[in-house]
This record gives sequence, C-alpha cells and structure tokens, in this order.
Amino acid sequence: MKHLILILALLPTMAHAQVTFPYDDDFSVNNGDWNFTGNGVVTSGWETYGVITTTLDNGPAYPNNSKQRMVLNVDLSQCAVNVDVSFGIYGDIEDGYDFMEFQYKVGSASWVTVDTYTGIMDSILNYSIPNTANKIRFMLKANGSNNTYPCGSLNCMYFYDIDFFKVTCASGLPVELTYFDGECGSLQWQTASENNNDYFLIAESLDGIVWRNIEWLEGQGTTTGTTDYAIDITGSSTMYYRLTQVDFDGASEVFPIISVDCNEATKEIVGYYDLMGRVVNVENIKGYYIILYTNGSTEKRFK
Repeated sequence: MKHLILILALLPTMAHAQVTFPYDDDFSVNNGDWNFTGNGVVTSGWETYGVITTTLDNGPAYPNNSKQRMVLNVDLSQCAVNVDVSFGIYGDIEDGYDFMEFQYKVGSASWVTVDTYTGIMDSILNYSIPNTANKIRFMLKANGSNNTYPCGSLNCMYFYDIDFFKVTCASGLPVELTYFDGECGSLQWQTASENNNDYFLIAESLDGIVWRNIEWLEGQGTTTGTTDYAIDITGSSTMYYRLTQVDFDGASEVFPIISVDCNEATKEIVGYYDLMGRVVNVENIKGYYIILYTNGSTEKRFK
C-alpha cells in the first residue's frame, strides 16, 4: 500500500483485553485493543500515523478470496439501553466486488451486520447498537477478481482506513462533534447537536503536556441543528490544541488533541490531492484531502 503519509514503522500486535465504556480511540498509539486477523495473509493492522487499516503501508495488498478482520472486545453494560458508535472511514476498495462490513456480536450469537461499504469512502459515520454487545468488528471480504487500478499515481492499492473510533451512551452525549480541525491562523469545529452545552474552552501547548487556555466560546445550550465554530490563533511553530466542552452543570468532555504546523519557512505547498492521488481544487473539495509539501511531507485535512 502506498499512502501519501510516509510513516512506515509498525508495532507488533499486543495482547487484547476487553475495553470498557466510554471508549474513544484516535489510534495515535497502539494500545493493543484491536485484534487483526485474516484467512491467509494478514494485511490489516495499526498505522503509526493514527489509523487502523485493511492494508498496511509497505505491506502486501489484501489477497483475493480473503477476509481481513479488525475486532474490538467491549463491555457496554454501563449504558442503560443502546450505545452510540461513531468512526471515520476513508479510502477505496474494489467497487461492487470487495466489501467491508461493520458488525457487532452479542454473547455467542451470530455477528450482526450494521452496515456494508464498497468503493470510495470518505465519511464520518454514526450508529446505535445494543449495550449487550460484547464484540465489535470491521470485516473486509475480497472476491476473486484481480485488482484493476494501475499503479503510478499516489495511491495504487485498495484500502480502508479507520481514523477514530468512539463509543458512548446514546443518552450521554452533551455535544455530538462532527470535526475539530485547524490550520495556521485558525481553528474550526462543528457540532451536529448540543445538549446542555454552556461553553467551549480552547487550550494550546508547545509539547502536548503543558497547556494554557487561550479562548472560550459560548455554546448553543440545547440544539439539534448543525453549528460551526472558529477562532483565530497566532502560533508560529508546531502547536497542539485541545478543545473542551463544559455543561451548565459543570461536567466536561475533552476531545482528541490536534496539531497545527505554522513553521512554513522550511516547506511550501506543492499541490492538493484527493484520497486517490488526483490533483484537486482545494476551494471546491469537500471531505478529506491531502496536502503535499516541497520537503516531501504530507498532511491530511477534512473540509
């Protein structure tokens, strides 16, 4: 697999214990929660740039007539009825031939398929599953057809990447965050709904350890509509940013940390590409896109 993000180190698979609610994984470290298996060659696994994937960087393509499984053991009993599951999925598998299923399992019963994906994906998805589920998995099923995409572009192998995975009680989400992103000069985030939301607190850090609060923005209280937020930032190097949501009753939720690189002296933008490696107009693109710099580094963004 030839991703644009050129991080090639892999960690070995670790022991897999049952994780408990709430569960929020941005895949920034290999915590060993996910188990990767396949019939034949195992190509799924964890990538150091923050995804789990069906096809590893520098590894072989997933074989035809094979199954790749990414399994999470869970304990969701703390939720009253159902749980909300959200994750981001992007990439491309052979449209109409290869399929990936999102499934859950209750006890020793058969796997239940929640949804099935094929072709190009670039989405943040949300589902509700029962709190009795004890296993969750993604399973890619490849048929016997040969891969047909020619190499030579920035992407030439089929893959699906999952770049975050979050499980929360269905009734316990004060804010449903669509995305939190940034670029040199500004931070942006969007909520799909808010419940009892008093305000957002934004903090920055040089090292991701020591933080200082830089701004707060008033929330919408309770709303089922989409709300967009943005603030200006003035960092002149690589900075880390943390978004915290605070309820009217004082309870808070901290979202995954992001980094913003303002050190533009050592690199310039070469171009913008979609997930298939094709040149795009950044003014028109919606969803994930890749920025390629003169120093060979890349950056994935969502718009």
